[in-house]
Amino acid sequence: MFSFAGDTVLDPFAGTGSTAVGASRVGRNSISVELEPEYLDIAEERIKEERGTLTNYENLTVEVTR
Repeated sequence: MFSFAGDTVLDPFAGTGSTAVGASRVGRNSISVELEPEYLDIAEERIKEERGTLTNYENLTVEVTR
């Protein structure tokens, strides 16, 4: 599979957020779904840490619905 810059990647099994972090690094948007609270907390922290390493970080947001 492949995508173009600006595309949105759907990750229905987010786990620790690796896909969301990778997508942000290569200019893709991402939507991640995770049901396990432990993984959700880890993914949320990883994505927030990633914000500080990007030049277009203003577009990187985390929305958690529990």
